[in-house]
Amino acid sequence: MIFKKIFSLLLGTLLPAYEKFSSLLWLFLLYPVYFLHLKALGFSDIKLFEFKNWHLSCRYLVAVQNNRRVFIKCGRSFLIENEIIAGTRLARINSNHVVKIINYKISKFKFINFIITEFLDDYFSLENLDYLSLNQLQHITAELEQLIAEFDKVKIVHRDLSLKNIFIHKSDRNRIKVIDFAMASGKGLKAMRFFLLNRLVKNSLGHNYRPAKNIWNDSYSVRKILKELEQKIPWDKKNDKCINC
Repeated sequence: MIFKKIFSLLLGTLLPAYEKFSSLLWLFLLYPVYFLHLKALGFSDIKLFEFKNWHLSCRYLVAVQNNRRVFIKCGRSFLIENEIIAGTRLARINSNHVVKIINYKISKFKFINFIITEFLDDYFSLENLDYLSLNQLQHITAELEQLIAEFDKVKIVHRDLSLKNIFIHKSDRNRIKVIDFAMASGKGLKAMRFFLLNRLVKNSLGHNYRPAKNIWNDSYSVRKILKELEQKIPWDKKNDKCINC
């Protein structure tokens, strides 16, 4: 039992260390290649985006094309393929909950793999939501229930739904976008290909928003998310009433 705990602790510290090292390696060796490739495609003002949040071999950039800012996710081919497959499949059923795909490139035997999507300028993560009214929570609940119905329809399990992966419009709290389908599973999606790191990745995937270890259920994740959002509603403790609802 002690050895198992020690082993789990080592695994828990190894993944962050690996991610930091691989991110730095990518920055010095591959970023110049991506930069030149994107320049050739007509993109300008290419910059790193949220370097501290790079993980699981996914690297984030932003750029400008035709006076429009775009988001660029780079990474291993199977991760980018999952983003493309999931996003395309949900777009076909006219889902309003996924970002628009602008362009992408997959090169399994090279190092250039990316997907370019709209940048969510007018959205922010639910993780950064400070205040929520009861009415707004009801609208968000309806949108997330619709999202789960869409996932079921296209036979996709996101596996990493959390406050940070769900974005809400700044002025219209009824508009929700979900990001990060790289580790999604389901019909036609690619299996994990981290080999030696598979166990580390699985242990971290959907952490705190899954029913149990190595078990993922998006409906369960949404219920946990909604419970957390309830805490953002201001209540009058004396009268047990919602303030400004």
